[in-house]
Amino acid sequence: EHIFIYYNALSHAIDVGDRTREAQELTYIRAHDDFLDYDVVMDAYFRNDRLADAIRIQEEHIAKKEPDLGKSQTGHEIALLYQRLAFFYKTNNEPQKARAAALRVGELNPDPEIQKQVQLFIQSL
Repeated sequence: EHIFIYYNALSHAIDVGDRTREAQELTYIRAHDDFLDYDVVMDAYFRNDRLADAIRIQEEHIAKKEPDLGKSQTGHEIALLYQRLAFFYKTNNEPQKARAAALRVGELNPDPEIQKQVQLFIQSL
């Protein structure tokens, strides 16, 4: 479908630092795509060391998905979103937020191996 052209243009605008074009493409996508492809947008920001923007998009993604926990979204799926957010916070030197996101991963996924990984991550902060 044609919407992918706009995602490509958005990604390119982010890559070359064209904030005006980036805003235009993102506005178009939000108006014409029922389900924003958060991963594409967030990856483009992360790839270009725009961590604050990657975090903002990931937080938005979680806010959109978490209300459906237990309905169309499983704890494991939401935990993966928080796992990525915790990594972004750590990378952006925000250890308290990274810790909170990691603890949410543990709440959402009680698997003992995940619990160990959460504790190791927290210790690394």
